[in-house]
Amino acid sequence: MIKGSHLVGRAVIDMEAAARLGKVKEIIVQRDGERVAGFVVVHGETIVGTGGTRRMIPASAVYSIGPDAITVRGSAIRERSPDLSTLPRMSDIIGRKMLTRSGRLLGLIDDMLINGADGTIVGFVVGEGVRNKL
Repeated sequence: MIKGSHLVGRAVIDMEAAARLGKVKEIIVQRDGERVAGFVVVHGETIVGTGGTRRMIPASAVYSIGPDAITVRGSAIRERSPDLSTLPRMSDIIGRKMLTRSGRLLGLIDDMLINGADGTIVGFVVGEGVRNKL
């Protein structure tokens, strides 16, 4: 299990071209919220977060998620990439309220928990103060 925040900033490497594509800027989530749909990868961004080139890489192109880098198949990126621009981002989810089915507020979402093997979203991390009460 990997926290989504730990993937942001991780290097993305095209293993077919042996080239660094950039680093993960944002995680794209499927509309149903059950799986990672892809990543926004930026290359050449300045320290203040401007400039550089951005590209969206579908989750289907990911070969492996390692501790230092995410490896992808470049040929899978160029093949029929789905339109990821309309899907929600992890940043759209962070800060939202987490409620029980009965309507009890648990707290605000701080992070997503992702299964690194298949990209399913297995849970969320809620605020520190709330976790101590559970």
